[in-house]
Amino acid sequence: MQIHIATMFVGTILRERKTIMSDLMLDVGLANELELAFRAARGSDGSEWAAGDVKCLTNPAILGCVLDLIQGRAEIVLKKAKETVVSLLTLVKTITTPAVAGKKTRDCFTNKKRYYYRDNNLDAWFPKEQPEQRESKFSINQLSQSATFKKVMGTFLGQSSNVETLVKLLKERNCCTTLPTIESFIERQEAGEDIGLRINGYANFFFVEDKNESVSVVYARLDGSRWRVDVRGLGRGSVWSADRRFFFCNYTGSL
Repeated sequence: MQIHIATMFVGTILRERKTIMSDLMLDVGLANELELAFRAARGSDGSEWAAGDVKCLTNPAILGCVLDLIQGRAEIVLKKAKETVVSLLTLVKTITTPAVAGKKTRDCFTNKKRYYYRDNNLDAWFPKEQPEQRESKFSINQLSQSATFKKVMGTFLGQSSNVETLVKLLKERNCCTTLPTIESFIERQEAGEDIGLRINGYANFFFVEDKNESVSVVYARLDGSRWRVDVRGLGRGSVWSADRRFFFCNYTGSL
């Protein structure tokens, strides 16, 4: 240290207090002991003494409390640090979509000028015909921390259960969408409307009913100037990092 803490401490006491007890002898030896003590002492969180902390001890009220502690008239009660609870999903915005007509699954995401990759499992996993989607309200939710699809669903639905039960709830609450609706989102975003799609290489996830009466996850990602569209199983254990977004249909409240 360039400034000896104990020396500073003793000096400020002698300067700032008008009177001091005659039998309080602060010699060089005691000052050195104090300096070593300040260097070694740590707070309950591991923090070290700083010059500003020592300065606080020149306050007679604080010093009086220290004296009470030393002489057994007081005790230290540590305050428990507050736990910060971070929500898994952060609501970005809600949007309303007009009715979107149905079309053949094989005809979805085929515009080569807009899409550079189309997962072949789209045709294998989903029914041949995509149904019409009525006018709907969507919520766009962004991950604040890493999570699996199951954890995201459980958070959104307010349930902690197995994948089968969560799928049942998604369908009962009409939270799924269709492939043509996802196409319409991308078209609207590219036309200049900010509907909440990530356009910086991060994935956007959508829940779509598949041909096995279950639900699969379609994700669209903009790479450069064109989009990549893939499909993944809902029970897949992959962990997706923060900042990815999930689109849920028929949003009815706040998270």
